[in-house]
Amino acid sequence: MITTILVLIVGTALLTICLNIKLKDIKKLKQISEDKELNQIVEKFPEDKQICKEILKQLKNEDVAIEEDNDSKTSLYLVMQNKILIGKINSFARIQTIAHECAHSVQNKVVLKSNYIISNINNIFFIVLIILRLLNIVNLKVGYILIIAFIVMQVINYIIRSYLETEAMFKAEYVAKEYIEKSKITNETENKKITNGYREINKIGVKLYNYTLILKSVVKIIIAIILVH
Repeated sequence: MITTILVLIVGTALLTICLNIKLKDIKKLKQISEDKELNQIVEKFPEDKQICKEILKQLKNEDVAIEEDNDSKTSLYLVMQNKILIGKINSFARIQTIAHECAHSVQNKVVLKSNYIISNINNIFFIVLIILRLLNIVNLKVGYILIIAFIVMQVINYIIRSYLETEAMFKAEYVAKEYIEKSKITNETENKKITNGYREINKIGVKLYNYTLILKSVVKIIIAIILVH
């Protein structure tokens, strides 16, 4: 058990070094999103729901329901309901964030639904491991099988989630750029400032997001190993 946990910790540390993950990257993302000039430019654009409608029209996918949730800062595309939930976005990144969820809405539905199902199975699996531990009914052999199964599920979940999110992140940059240019609300100079900002966010954000996904999986696996031993 200890050997496996040490291998996971060392592997994560090496990944951190190899991907050159630094605290300053997170600070830079915050700095870009809070840029006063960029925020002032984006304030010229319509409300979030209207932007979402126009981008969906641009993507020829207008049958998606749109709902705003000002009590949340998270925006989501809910595949089972075919609905985009827009959280409260207080930064210039709101156009790209909305474009990101719109990009999800045109992704392969089989992959999207698989991600939803496997994510929920993973959560249930983790809860079951906790219950088994509390009831103290797991022997070493069964525990070993459960850990292998849990690791496999985590890997599958990561691959699908990473694929969907990475594709949506890159696509959102170009979808947002097209929307901004077609809207003609801002001039060419302002357009470049916004799109350059989105490009900078993606340069850091894609790497950080995938790293975070891996880190969460590793933490869950370590907890699972401790639970079944």
